[in-house]
Amino acid sequence: MTTPIIRFYVLPADSGLEHRLDLACKLAEKAQQEQLKTLILCADDNMAAQLDHALWHYRADSFLPHCRSGDPLESEAAAVLTVPPERAAACDVFINLSNETTPDLPRGCRRVFEIVSPQADVLTSTRHRYAAYRERGLEPQTHRLDGSK
Repeated sequence: MTTPIIRFYVLPADSGLEHRLDLACKLAEKAQQEQLKTLILCADDNMAAQLDHALWHYRADSFLPHCRSGDPLESEAAAVLTVPPERAAACDVFINLSNETTPDLPRGCRRVFEIVSPQADVLTSTRHRYAAYRERGLEPQTHRLDGSK
């Protein structure tokens, strides 16, 4: 089994949910270009609905086939949106937008992307997941998107 690449993308201090969803769209689009199946774990149904809207309107010159888990087209979609406690059996790329504190990685997952913004609940949950990855012997990479080190 291949060890997954774990990346924490830390957004600038003035970022909010819209910025997290935009980055999730970019990452899902890149995964689709590489023909990788993506699972996006949202915090709740409201976030999943907002992300669904963002994916439909992401770029006028591209289309990212996506659906919610349980949809009849799930096996054909490039990206599947889900909310806790739902889980996918397998995927190539896992984008975690949830507030869960313990990571639960799908089988076969090669890349894990955690998107961090400055809201207290997001910071708390992603810090817990960072520590949990380290406890599992994984070395998360941190990418600050505001240019700071």
